[in-house]
Amino acid sequence: MHLIEIRNLSKQYGTKTILQNITFSLNNGEVLGILGPNGAGKTTLLKIICGLVKPSDGQVNLNGISPYQVATIFEDQRFLGHLSGIKNMKLILSTIYEKEFPLNEKFQKFGLDDSKKVKYKLYSSGMKRKLDLMSIFVSGKQLFVLDEPTNALDIDSIIAFNEQVISLKNQGKSFIIASHRAFELEKTCDFFLLIDKGAVVAEMSKEEVLRKFNSLEHAYRSIFHKSTTNNFLA
Repeated sequence: MHLIEIRNLSKQYGTKTILQNITFSLNNGEVLGILGPNGAGKTTLLKIICGLVKPSDGQVNLNGISPYQVATIFEDQRFLGHLSGIKNMKLILSTIYEKEFPLNEKFQKFGLDDSKKVKYKLYSSGMKRKLDLMSIFVSGKQLFVLDEPTNALDIDSIIAFNEQVISLKNQGKSFIIASHRAFELEKTCDFFLLIDKGAVVAEMSKEEVLRKFNSLEHAYRSIFHKSTTNNFLA
């Protein structure tokens, strides 16, 4: 039985179609990458999976896990601005009854060691995203649904993120990651959905991508008929 099954998922807002007939499944220990241009419907799809948006049609089946076992990252604020980074993290750990987690080690790994006592409201966008990632990686969840998780991150933090995804995958955890960064998705994902205008235009394993296109970026350019030069620069 699949960990999660999406069947014929569609979403409309009035007469505007955001998603149309999305179908896929995911097993334990698999990482799915979702790639597509702006406005393709990626964020809406993830929010429906998490139960934050109601679909117009279709089904999301979580088999053997509850919604409480799903960790998410979107462009929302989940921390208290007047508390420091480490106090925010300790507050999160207290809600999951985790007292022995090596917080200092994690702050160092994500490049926040010098800022752990700084108030969250003074954090930069990159620092806030690092704390976002730390908060989900201590959560003990089974399924991670992440929307642009490496936005605003520096290279060291992206490396730390990729290492954490692979480590959790090896422990049987599953991920659905939407990103504009094809190169980063290629590093961590087993399968890919390429979507445009709310519909799946391609579904491939990493092996298929590398065999047919040599890289996920080349696959994207080929499937979406992108030139190597951005049109807006022409």
